[in-house]
Amino acid sequence: MEISLADLIDRLSIINNKIWHLEEKLRSGKEETLELDELGSRAITIRDLNKQRIAIKNEINRRFDKNNYFEEIKVSHLSE
Repeated sequence: MEISLADLIDRLSIINNKIWHLEEKLRSGKEETLELDELGSRAITIRDLNKQRIAIKNEINRRFDKNNYFEEIKVSHLSE
């Protein structure tokens, strides 16, 4: 069964919120309060979430305009 566009957008929103939450201490300048293993764990989780995020964005782009479809491709990026 094909996932609806609304479901893809919901999934994208959930992933974006998870990434935002994981990066919160980094954006606020409080990364020094994180242990090195916690910082590494967050980086790996963010990388994995970004892979999912890119896949969903590409699927939305593919469905939105089949004639002018573009694909996001990361080059030399951890999420590839």
